[in-house]
Amino acid sequence: MTGYFFKIISLAIILQLIIASGMAANSNTTGSYYLNLLKITQNAQSKDFVKNKTQFQLHTLYTEQSHPKTSNLSYIANSNPNSALSELFSVDADITKKVNCIEQQDFEATTNIKNAVKSVKNAILRGNKIYIYGTGSTGRLAKQIENIWFDFWSTTKTYPEIMRKLSKTLPTKNIQNLVIGEITGADKALVKSLEGFEDLQLVGKLQLQDHNITNKDVVFAVTEGGETSAVIGTILKLNHFTKLATL
Repeated sequence: MTGYFFKIISLAIILQLIIASGMAANSNTTGSYYLNLLKITQNAQSKDFVKNKTQFQLHTLYTEQSHPKTSNLSYIANSNPNSALSELFSVDADITKKVNCIEQQDFEATTNIKNAVKSVKNAILRGNKIYIYGTGSTGRLAKQIENIWFDFWSTTKTYPEIMRKLSKTLPTKNIQNLVIGEITGADKALVKSLEGFEDLQLVGKLQLQDHNITNKDVVFAVTEGGETSAVIGTILKLNHFTKLATL
């Protein structure tokens, strides 16, 4: 146990020194002290990141922090996998809690959600597209939504009687292709991370164009911290022809 705490304390000290050296990049005296202490030197790329790439320094974002319910997950999983799973699933309770909080206290957010639902409904009824764009995990979720939609309607189309009834109110001919989920970097990003693409606004713009999205379609640009460049590029492209709402 003593050895364990010694390792934790040593790691904490090292991390503090590294963070301090990074924060002191603009101070030659302080920065040099920590760099000399650790016997390391800053390369040009490191200096450029600290001084100029502030858009990508996201460590202070709430969404980048450790979740208090799972902060010890790796240690618990090592000795008690069942308890670790319970701890992991307990985080899902936050979703219901947040939804209830929004519904009861946040009128603006509730209004935006209702407007989004209405927009999706109207787009589908008119045969227009729903485009969901995200990076990394949010992009994979977007792809999953597309897959669920496609599979549902592909299966439903095997029942002619049902489709005849639905055709009275829905544009059933191409309905399985109306929902498009896209990840930054397209399908290749599903098997290999393309992080460099995430940092380019141009990628988001080009992927929007590739799917022929127009002002008649509904677009959800998803970013948990609001800083993802490719998603921002999508939003900036949207500014040319639509009104935006933040959910």
